[in-house]
This record gives sequence, C-alpha cells and structure tokens, in this order.
Amino acid sequence: MFSRLRNFFAFAERSEAAMNAPAETLYQLCLTHSRDPQLFLTGGVEDTLDGRFDSLCLSVGCVMHRLALVSDTHQQQAKQTSQQLFDIFCSDMDLTLREMGVGDLGVSKRVKTMSEAFIGRLTAYREALTQNDKTALEDALLRNLYRSETPSDTQKKQAQILATQVLTCIDTLSKLEDGDVLSASIELPPIAR
Repeated sequence: MFSRLRNFFAFAERSEAAMNAPAETLYQLCLTHSRDPQLFLTGGVEDTLDGRFDSLCLSVGCVMHRLALVSDTHQQQAKQTSQQLFDIFCSDMDLTLREMGVGDLGVSKRVKTMSEAFIGRLTAYREALTQNDKTALEDALLRNLYRSETPSDTQKKQAQILATQVLTCIDTLSKLEDGDVLSASIELPPIAR
C-alpha cells in the first residue's frame, strides 16, 4: 500500500553538494515525516495524491514554523533556508507531475496552484501555531488535511487528536537549538501515533 507513497515523491538527481545543503536535508526529513504510515492508518488522512500532498504540506509547515522562531542573530539564515525549502518543494512538485505524465503546459499551471495551496495551508497553520490555538489548528486540519467542509464526527475526533500531536511536535521542535535546526541536525518528532 505504501510503496506508491514511497515512489510518489521521487527526487531529482542532485549534486552531492546540494544533497548536503541544510534545506535539502530538511526537505528530505519532511518527506519521510509526511510518509509516516500512522498518518494514514490512525490519523485518518486519505492515502491519495491529495492526502500525501497535504501531509507533506503539514510537515514542511511545521519545519518552516520552527525556522520562523530562530533568534534575531540567525533570522536572515532562517529566512534563506525557509525560502530554499519552499523552492525545493516546488521543484519536486514539478518533477512529480512530469513523472506522472503531465505535459509541459500543464505543469507550470499545476505547480502554481499547488504552491498557492501550500501557502494557504502554511498561513492557516502558522496562525494557529503562533497563537497555540488548538481549536484553530483543528479547523485548519479539517479544511486542509481532511479537505472537509462538513466533517464527520470521526474526522472531528481525528483532527482533535492530530492537533494535539502537532502542537506537541511544535513544542519539541521549539526546544531544539537554533544551530541544530539551521544545520538540519535534527529529527522530526512524529505527529501521528
């Protein structure tokens, strides 16, 4: 079941120097994090292209939120890493669409749509995370991760559980040293159990 998930987010061949860049390492951590089978098995995220895209948006969003919290002395480096992370995300979405057989004309339009969707999700998550607002985070998860305007009771319960776990993940990330985050010398805590 998850072999498709592993293959969906294939990487472009990158130089060894690029593979060692902190943003690239952070992105790979996010890919692994977003593929956690528990997100799909117990977290209720659909194992679809949309579900995998949304789980990746959540993982990258958590890392970008942590990058926004670095101290003023490292703020410029954090902004640069965050931008690189976004650029890598868009590049991999482009590659993935091409590998799925989307033509050149359709790729740029779809990548633009996906990047706008990511920014919308990032904004909703960051607002909730900045305020440590579990209810707002649940609402954002229902709209984005579960893609539900009229959520079922099961989805509401799953969003409540997942929101608590995301906040725990963010708390764990906030306790990491800025230097470790910026050098990508971290592990991402699971957000589904």
